[in-house]
Amino acid sequence: MTVKTEAGVFVLEKGDIFEVDKQLKSLHIGTFWEPADGGPAHDIDSHAVLLVHRGGNSDAPLMYGEGSHFLTYANKTLKPTTDEDGDVTGFETSDKSMWHSADNRRGGAGSSEHNEHGDAHEEELSEEMMIHLSDLPAKGVEIAIWLTIHKAQERQLDFSKIEGLFVEVCDADGNELCRYHPTGEFAGFYALQVGSLMKKEEGSWAFTAVGAGSKAGLADIISAYQG
Repeated sequence: MTVKTEAGVFVLEKGDIFEVDKQLKSLHIGTFWEPADGGPAHDIDSHAVLLVHRGGNSDAPLMYGEGSHFLTYANKTLKPTTDEDGDVTGFETSDKSMWHSADNRRGGAGSSEHNEHGDAHEEELSEEMMIHLSDLPAKGVEIAIWLTIHKAQERQLDFSKIEGLFVEVCDADGNELCRYHPTGEFAGFYALQVGSLMKKEEGSWAFTAVGAGSKAGLADIISAYQG
């Protein structure tokens, strides 16, 4: 059951849906997890992929543009973004509709300054993404949001060992709208679809807390969306 905090943030449970205000043209998506307390580093990677639905069927998703809008470090078609000093701050799609912060390989606060993408937000985040909904290709109808653990099997890690994990959705100014803390038994799962943004017929978007664990690696996820 969805709970609304005193600050007006909706805290979602698995399967809950948050309706995004149609007036919002951009969304900021942040992920946080605690650093490892000893042992192998908790190197989690966040990913977002713009999808089309074959034949209008949401159970038949296919990555848009052969992966042109797949926010992941493995996508070499994405362009690096830099700050005024020339330091790399992340990467983005060629049309600038989707942006991802620099890789965080340990958890805790990331290296990017959140106020570059939202002055209203004060909480630390590990990795961040900005989605400019109004600039996305019109054929895209879903954005699947995934987390994977880098070298999970080699490091003997799975999502049952990751502490303090949450994903949040904010407006472009950093005002938090909703968040989801994945709970449950994720032993043996190296990947986790935490959420999905779905475009509705009238053009508005809705965020669903998915919370689906997978034993697939990133390469398997990419392959699945290639059809």
